[in-house]
Amino acid sequence: MKHLLQITRLLPLLLAVSFSAAQEAQPDSLVPSPFPSSSQSPTLDQKIDRLSTDVTEVKKDVRVIRDETVESRLGNRKWGVEVSPFGLLFLDQGGALSGTVSNFSWDRSAEIAFPFYYAADAESYGTTVFNLDAQYRRFLSDRQRGFYISGFTRFQHGSYQSSNYYTYTDERRTINRLGIGAGIGGRIFSRSGFYWGWNISYGRFLVGDKIRGSGMPDSFFMLTEDLILDVELVKIGFAF
Repeated sequence: MKHLLQITRLLPLLLAVSFSAAQEAQPDSLVPSPFPSSSQSPTLDQKIDRLSTDVTEVKKDVRVIRDETVESRLGNRKWGVEVSPFGLLFLDQGGALSGTVSNFSWDRSAEIAFPFYYAADAESYGTTVFNLDAQYRRFLSDRQRGFYISGFTRFQHGSYQSSNYYTYTDERRTINRLGIGAGIGGRIFSRSGFYWGWNISYGRFLVGDKIRGSGMPDSFFMLTEDLILDVELVKIGFAF
């Protein structure tokens, strides 16, 4: 009888311990804990989201590689310098030096260009002209290749001998002026870095000194009154 009473007293304690152990043994409780364990494995939705993020990043890397190695022959080149070869052949006779410094890294579907032009008439009267442009060129394709349209502003400095046929006197004059214009052109790039370009520009000088009709320079083909008209068919350059 004494042992039976002891067992009866211990029975509630044994039941409580058994219930507590059963709760600890079950990995997935029907009642979720408000404090999830830090070692809990990610759910299926979390794994899918992570995989989707990784795939998106891989696609971005592939697109960059394709743009730099396949779509754009410039690769990661940022600058370019080009000159017109024909003017160089006649520099000893005055001639002209025409070239362009370009930046290709600003926008891979556009180009910022700084064309320059210097010409001198060595035969007579010493007419000289210097042009410096700032030009934005937007390519019609999604990369720097093929045709483009452009807008530009130009600074011109000139020096010429003006002749007055009524008084038979000559006068040395200089001009400084600014103009704006637009144009079209094209680019063909090679993977080695060499490229060929052409452009046609049209505009007008709006601000600065004027060339008066009664005092046109003798080398009138180098300096016009207000009109800007450039036609360049061959320029050879190298990108680096």
